[in-house]
Amino acid sequence: MQTKDNYTVISKETPLISNLNIIENISLIKESHEFMSAKKADEISMRYLEKISLDSIALKRPIQCSDMELLQIMLLRAFMCKNPNIAIVNPHYLINNLKDIKVIIEMVELLNEKKLLILDILPHEINYKGCKCHTIK
Repeated sequence: MQTKDNYTVISKETPLISNLNIIENISLIKESHEFMSAKKADEISMRYLEKISLDSIALKRPIQCSDMELLQIMLLRAFMCKNPNIAIVNPHYLINNLKDIKVIIEMVELLNEKKLLILDILPHEINYKGCKCHTIK
């Protein structure tokens, strides 16, 4: 995961690892950054998956998931980092048919642990009206 000044960055440059399943992708952060055991990291990851009702895809590979599920998993992986903030770069390029960014914002609010910053291009400004997050265009 890329980090920049207390931000964990989610972008096309930080994809999920294709030969790992979903829970392994999420757990890898705790294992590598905090030297946590795989078993304990998997337990924490599964709790996060259960909170957002995605525990059913825990053993799937990224190729088997929808674009929205992939973004949610990337977000969960970012939650595993110690940085207090998450920055999503061009979310409309991460998901081909993202119609409403509020789904992601609601997920961050549900987990209630990090602040969200969205970096996007000016033509997508209309998608952020009324959102409770910082946006930089």
